[in-house]
Amino acid sequence: MSKEKFKVVEELDPASVTGISELQRSHYLALGYKPFLMSNGRIKWLTEANRVYRTARTTHHIPLMPVTHKSRQNGRKKHRRKSPVLVFLRENWLFILIILAILAVIVFVMR
Repeated sequence: MSKEKFKVVEELDPASVTGISELQRSHYLALGYKPFLMSNGRIKWLTEANRVYRTARTTHHIPLMPVTHKSRQNGRKKHRRKSPVLVFLRENWLFILIILAILAVIVFVMR
């Protein structure tokens, strides 16, 4: 994602902004928003905090310490494959227990 779209070119006069109704303009101004022209030609209504944040995103700073990138493979967790028999027993243990109990009752009654 390019950071150029976040670059604030200049602050505009609120009265010169077109494409917005007078009610919206007065609402934005009441909330503390000001119109700014972005580097891609769009007009954004930003507060002072938003403008500072967007300006900070476009600055290219040199870090004090170089960033060390971890290998992607080290960060991955290995997926351990489970035995299908164990998965079946874990999911159906109650059903198997009920069937064994019924079979035990049938064997006991038949004797």
